[in-house]
Amino acid sequence: MQLVLASNNTVKTQEIASMFAEYQVDVINYRELLAEQVFPKETTTDLHQNAKTKALFIHRLLPDAYILADDSGLFLDAFPDQFGVTTSRDFKALGIKGTENENAYIAQLYDNPAINNSAHMTAIYVLVKPDGQVLESSGQSGIHMLNHQLGDYAAGLDRLLVTENGLTLAQMPIVQRVAYHHRGRAAKNLLKQLSF
Repeated sequence: MQLVLASNNTVKTQEIASMFAEYQVDVINYRELLAEQVFPKETTTDLHQNAKTKALFIHRLLPDAYILADDSGLFLDAFPDQFGVTTSRDFKALGIKGTENENAYIAQLYDNPAINNSAHMTAIYVLVKPDGQVLESSGQSGIHMLNHQLGDYAAGLDRLLVTENGLTLAQMPIVQRVAYHHRGRAAKNLLKQLSF
């Protein structure tokens, strides 16, 4: 089976493709089939709606494909009014570019040991099948954030987010990480609906 990802983010595409590859499912970016599109504006309150809007938008252009879309967010218990559904946009608004700078910003938020470091990432997938049926799944990962980076198997926030096994996502190779990663868990949940 091949899924076509509705995203203009190459790094996100690579990560999602690596998660689905662990389940023997191929993911390509829609830009391999079409010219790059400008997606409708996202909401600031609903990961499900954001993913669904992207999936339906590309489904209209590629109606015979299985169209997958994702939206995800970082949820920090100590900072409930920051990030979440608007994680990527918040980094941009702060003028923070690149994963190393994003990690440095998040890590410094936790320099004070008195701050509650409970945190998680949530991923939502929406899949639109060629017959128009819409499937949704979600996955959550992480229990708390570190104030320093650990692990070399992955980049970005995966180097700060500790999971229930006591390791950051980046400390685990993909074959292990997929079971703990929000996008990996969402992939597994979606594929169950497809009887995969």
